[in-house]
Amino acid sequence: NGPAGDVDVQQVHAETGVPLEELQALYVQGVLAQIPRDSNGILTSIGSATHMSESDCSPCLFWFKGSCAKGIRCKYCHFAHKGQKNKRIRPSKATRLKWREEQAAMGDQPIPDEGEDDYAVPDDFAVSLQTQPQPELMAPPKAPAGALPAILADQ
Repeated sequence: NGPAGDVDVQQVHAETGVPLEELQALYVQGVLAQIPRDSNGILTSIGSATHMSESDCSPCLFWFKGSCAKGIRCKYCHFAHKGQKNKRIRPSKATRLKWREEQAAMGDQPIPDEGEDDYAVPDDFAVSLQTQPQPELMAPPKAPAGALPAILADQ
């Protein structure tokens, strides 16, 4: 909720996994003490420090999707913003092409065209990010025996 105040660098290291050298530098600069905690007591990000005071606070697209790899070092805000819209992270062209080839090889329906918004995450997903811990990643389902993706069939 508020700034971390009197910061224990060792505790923040244990909590976030950020290297001690980086945390110490942020502490000396006075930045570490300004990083707010969310409603669950978890440190947000450097970019979240201006969330309450500035109107030009920039939300982190990756945090909103649940995948910001920068953590507290992120320069963007890790709080939900009023009116924040769900933006899709579009797979690369090579990935989409590979998916189409795999689908065609298996005889399934093709992947939607690039202009369609079927990759978007439902709006209620953003709310669930704020209220629940992230689930563990699950292994992808196994293909039926003898069915190989097109990328492996030629090898």
